[in-house]
Amino acid sequence: MSQERLYKVLLAPRMTEKSVAATESANQYVFKVA
Repeated sequence: MSQERLYKVLLAPRMTEKSVAATESANQYVFKVA
């Protein structure tokens, strides 16, 4: 997948309690997608 396509698919990071917990414990990131 090209870099340009990724910018169109990934819209924004999701900052919820569940996503913050995943980031801290498992080094995972959650994004809002198109």
